[in-house]
Amino acid sequence: MGAWQDREARLSQASVGLLIVGALGVARLGQLDGLSALWWRFGLVLAGIVAVVVGVVANRPRRRRAWLLLLAGMCASAVGDLVVLVSSTPGSVAANVPADAWLTAAGGGLVLLAMLDVTVGVRGRDLGSALDALLLAAAVWTLLWQLLVVPAGAPGWAGSSTELAGGLQVLLFVAVLGLLVRTLRALPARERAAALLLAAALVAAVAAFLLGAIGQAVDGIAHHGGARAIFGAVANLVAGVAALHPSMRALDVRRVTASDGFTAGRSIAVGLALLAPPVVLLVTQLLGAGVALGSLAVAWIVLVPAVLARLHLLGAGRDAALLEAAASDGRLRSLVAHTGDLLLIVDPGPSARIRYASPAATRVLGIPPEHLVGTSALDLPTDDPSALRGLLVRDAETLPRAADLPLRHRDGDGRWIQVVVDRYIEGSRPALVLTLSDITDRKQSEMRWVRAAHHDALTGLVNRRGIEERLEQHLGRLATQGGRFGVLLCDLDGFKAVNDTGGHLVGDEVLRHVAARFRRVVRDGDAVARLGGDEFVVLGTSAVDERALEQVADRVIASLREPIVVSGMPWQVGVSVGMALADGTDASVGRLLRRADVALYQAKGAGKGLARWDTTVLTS
Repeated sequence: MGAWQDREARLSQASVGLLIVGALGVARLGQLDGLSALWWRFGLVLAGIVAVVVGVVANRPRRRRAWLLLLAGMCASAVGDLVVLVSSTPGSVAANVPADAWLTAAGGGLVLLAMLDVTVGVRGRDLGSALDALLLAAAVWTLLWQLLVVPAGAPGWAGSSTELAGGLQVLLFVAVLGLLVRTLRALPARERAAALLLAAALVAAVAAFLLGAIGQAVDGIAHHGGARAIFGAVANLVAGVAALHPSMRALDVRRVTASDGFTAGRSIAVGLALLAPPVVLLVTQLLGAGVALGSLAVAWIVLVPAVLARLHLLGAGRDAALLEAAASDGRLRSLVAHTGDLLLIVDPGPSARIRYASPAATRVLGIPPEHLVGTSALDLPTDDPSALRGLLVRDAETLPRAADLPLRHRDGDGRWIQVVVDRYIEGSRPALVLTLSDITDRKQSEMRWVRAAHHDALTGLVNRRGIEERLEQHLGRLATQGGRFGVLLCDLDGFKAVNDTGGHLVGDEVLRHVAARFRRVVRDGDAVARLGGDEFVVLGTSAVDERALEQVADRVIASLREPIVVSGMPWQVGVSVGMALADGTDASVGRLLRRADVALYQAKGAGKGLARWDTTVLTS
């Protein structure tokens, strides 16, 4: 990659250098006349030929045909100059050399083929672009030729085969120039240098042909020096610079271009092209100038069919686009009608008025779509209206956005709906498109997984993971908001005897009864968890002092005073409780539970069915 970048830099520098040297050479050419001017022009043409050869070899384009055609055309022009030089005598330049005329015509034809190949390589076979270029060229050529060249001609020149052939040649050059200009629009700005240089070369070539035609029209002699020689040399040199510049490789790549549109501007341009011949007749009539009827007839012959073909092509393109749009709309409506998701098109802003609702509204919300149209999307039946408003009434920078919201079906069932909001353009009006997908089954499955991860399968109580997360949340709240809450660490008394005597199935049933009794004696907002085995935790959020937490402990102990009956057999178990009050001094859940564990150890040591506080000081 680095080597190629270095080569690109050198080729760019070489192309700039050639432009500078060429400008100096052309300036010198403007000071010469006669045979010396022709020799100097011949040298500049050779410089352009060498630049094309070097550029093709150094840049290695994948498509070389256009550059080889350009090279052949420039060589034909050089050979024509050489023929004139050989035919000339010292001190005078030979005029009207037939071989030079043929070689010049052949060279121009080859250059035109090269430019056509460039445009086809970039845009493909674009009939619309070709017709546009032909229309523009025919209109411009008619005005230039009839108002600039023909009036300068000697009597009898207008209408001659020489005049008609020269006019057609200029017409073709202008047409290809129009195609090349359209090709420029298909290229990225940073890759247009070579195409711009080719367009400049064509402009110079057109100027050279026009000046040559005017000179020959005046006195019937082919002029090789003067302004014609300067523009011809410029055309060859600039074409050489285009081949030398690394951006010539961009002309290898086929570009996707926008399709034709039947616009008012395009229709006006087509109509104005047809006005060129009448304008010529009007101006020449007012000025009393002559008209070359043959070339004017050619203009009509070119313009009228080209205009008709262009209008037909635009109309056919519009019809095809309308048919495709109708087919696409039909496909879209079919997809929308049969999709399970509800689609809403909504006005942006605080009103959020619903413009369209798909048929799925009946299934998702139990509301017919026609009853939703005209209402506000903010009034959708949800248990969380603030979340719905936050989703809809926000800046457009964050689109698309999505959220899972609880919505109510008309039958009263609560459902989880995923709402995705994105931009939508309806005609020229901006809007929002809402896609509502029923994710109730998925959400319930997720909730089951979450519950399974945080709850004990045997008792249905919160498990160790779940209670630790809750304790973490409450400790965080204490750190920012203050307050206190209590924790009871409970261990059953006599449970081992149940397992040993009745077996594990009876032990499991006893644990379920214990869990149910604990749940009944705690207040709303408190939580009961099973850590494992016969060890439980009670989170007393309402216990804000020692007395309140002791009362919770008393109720827990009292709940197991009555035996638990399993399959007609009574089983007596009790519970020892370690109490800890969190007041913001605990750095972690682990420290808080260790305090309760120390208290539980003291309760076990003091006897059964007791609750104790930790009387030791923890240092970690």
